[in-house]
Amino acid sequence: MRMLNELQGFTGHPAHIAHIERQLEKRGKQAAFQAALREATGKAWTTERNAPGFYRDEIILSLSQALETIEPATKLFDNAETEFSLTVGNFCTQPPKKS
Repeated sequence: MRMLNELQGFTGHPAHIAHIERQLEKRGKQAAFQAALREATGKAWTTERNAPGFYRDEIILSLSQALETIEPATKLFDNAETEFSLTVGNFCTQPPKKS
């Protein structure tokens, strides 16, 4: 799974963060999220996404800006690790990242 995530341009680990990236990509919001996070932290998402806990507030703020809502962004990030389960079913239904 890690290798496939990386080949598609998502983080290899943690898997729940790759899942969030996929959801953003699916909604066409990945670029907006990354721009908002860079503005909030001065750092690129791709260099910080392997340790998202250090930027929790900034990630939630950036998600809320990209998704244009605050409550689902908080829930999405805070519950991502516990609610995401890697199964063959959800793995196979993930669309590939658009190039």
